[in-house]
Amino acid sequence: MPLSPLIPFPQQSGNFSSSTFADPLGNRIDTPADLSASFEIDAVELIGDGGSARVYKVQTVSSGSYAVKEMSASRDPRTEIKALQKLSIHPHVVHFVGSKKNDETIRITTDLINAESLQRQTPSAADFKIIFKQLLQTLDFCHGEGIAHLDIKPANLLWNADSRELKVIDFGEARFFDPICPFIEEAHLPIGTPQYRDDYLDASLNPVRIDLYSAGVTLKELFVQRATPDQATTRLINRCLSGHESIVSILMDPWFDDA
Repeated sequence: MPLSPLIPFPQQSGNFSSSTFADPLGNRIDTPADLSASFEIDAVELIGDGGSARVYKVQTVSSGSYAVKEMSASRDPRTEIKALQKLSIHPHVVHFVGSKKNDETIRITTDLINAESLQRQTPSAADFKIIFKQLLQTLDFCHGEGIAHLDIKPANLLWNADSRELKVIDFGEARFFDPICPFIEEAHLPIGTPQYRDDYLDASLNPVRIDLYSAGVTLKELFVQRATPDQATTRLINRCLSGHESIVSILMDPWFDDA
């Protein structure tokens, strides 16, 4: 399957070239170009379709597989690219490889994660605790870098049950903010996914609270799938949903000590 009927991957090989975007602050971002200009492509497989974007698994002949997100060139990819560049150093954030834009499409290439989304899994009680901790640690790191994800949900969380490692993906709704005074302008508030959002917290325009609430809804959704819910876990999820707790204070709870 070609990545696009208009601009399929050419069957050619070569070295990484570079493409340039301006970041939200007006600086220049030099990134590797997309795989079509860099490696010989062996196979392309559609693995996700979110309506506004499609995700493909791209197998190269000599350099392994990658995930390529393709969207219309009418969208502005600069915030997503800048966020991925800053956050890729974290072990629980998908690693950014490169990007490319032409008249028709934008492509953002990341590592292909050997994991399933939590939308398709029911984790064990032990795994749930690890997922809970890793998710909060990742959000705390993102917020420390002045970036809010703003679309936390099971579909954007990949979990490898063998390595017990979480990966946060899809920063298409991400926004930058000042960590000292967390606030985003109402005009910049993305729509996100309604069932993981709260109108009251959205109105606060506090991206940290919005992310933490979405994490709480996600964790509650995973938690209720278990046959034996417990009060301690319920209490911690409710702290995420409350709108007035910090991630650090929640992570200090002794419940996480064996995670």
